[in-house]
Amino acid sequence: MRSYLGSSCRLLGAAFCVFLGSAEVRAQETASKPLVDQPLAQSRRELLQLAFDAVSAMPTKPHAKNRSRAQETVVAACLKLEQPRLAQDYAERIDDWRRGVCLADLALYCLDHGRIDAVQGLLAAADVVAEQSKSDTQSWRRDRIRARIGQAHLRLGKNQQAREYVAGVAPADLGAFDGAAARLADPADFAGQIKAIDAVIAAGNFEPIRNALQVCVDLYERYHGDEDRREQVESRALNAYDRLPIAVRLDLIAQMVGVALRKQDEASARRFLDRADTLFQQPAMPTEDELAARARFASLRGKAGQVELGRKAATAAVARFYSERERIVDIDRGIALRPLAAAFVELGDLTEARRVFLAALEEGLHNPNSRPRAEDLAGVCVTMAVCGYEPDAELRARLEQIKKGLGNPW
Repeated sequence: MRSYLGSSCRLLGAAFCVFLGSAEVRAQETASKPLVDQPLAQSRRELLQLAFDAVSAMPTKPHAKNRSRAQETVVAACLKLEQPRLAQDYAERIDDWRRGVCLADLALYCLDHGRIDAVQGLLAAADVVAEQSKSDTQSWRRDRIRARIGQAHLRLGKNQQAREYVAGVAPADLGAFDGAAARLADPADFAGQIKAIDAVIAAGNFEPIRNALQVCVDLYERYHGDEDRREQVESRALNAYDRLPIAVRLDLIAQMVGVALRKQDEASARRFLDRADTLFQQPAMPTEDELAARARFASLRGKAGQVELGRKAATAAVARFYSERERIVDIDRGIALRPLAAAFVELGDLTEARRVFLAALEEGLHNPNSRPRAEDLAGVCVTMAVCGYEPDAELRARLEQIKKGLGNPW
């Protein structure tokens, strides 16, 4: 652990020298005000509410872990849809350590959206939850909260506090922190960052390597306009370590596609998408995870202007689902179908999206227990809300019917 932290500090370079004094001034000058949700269609808010109510109906005994994990998913959706007030309300109703994760994520959201005045209170509340988890034998739970708090302090320019919060945190939870540091580092330290990344890769330890390649994605976005630096980080993100699990490598590529599209670099986005296609030829994931990944890339094809290719890929993935259906555990079938439905929304095929959403709902009913039914129902509702799909009256009635049917046996 200590040896990794040393490498991490070198990787961060001069990031700890950055001080965002303007954030401090705004925090002092602005009286704390209630968080305000951005305009959102009432139907989408209702989907979020239905999802949260469904999973919150789970009895804490014996489903406390499943309950809070599913609640956290709804909070994350609220933040994606710029509903911080709703996210805070839901977060405060989570019973365990995940409340701290959600509050810290909300603080990071506020940093991104100019609500500096709300950050300290949220971080303090998250820290209380982290300290309550101190005696927990599962130390990663506390680490997950503290890594987020450290990231917020880093972005506020509170470098000493940032160091304190990430000291001892396991590498698995440092990826976002390292990425934030990379975005804040002095551009003059770029060569040092690359040297540190190469050293981490050469050491061959999985979690630090994954974090280092995540830093490459962040640097790719930061230096996209600098051809030499862009190529250096791109080559490492895509080629430096081919022993990473396929799922991790696909996630890195998807992030690179996202950056390229934000930078209006459609040619690079399509090149990365073609690279992903070669990885899909190496079957190394559970079928439901592979299909969810294929859905993600089908959607990205559409965003990159290749709508027909995206539809073809999504349609093939649905066909694959049905050919492999009996080999997928019933509680995992929605993992494949929900993102495929969202992909069809992105690709403009609402008829097929409805069909796949309905199939996902019905697949969630094969298990006789209400706990997986609630999770599947919430998953469909959250996916609809995030992708902007508005269910018609018949489909909405089916959602409500499934929710009302939840009960013993859980």
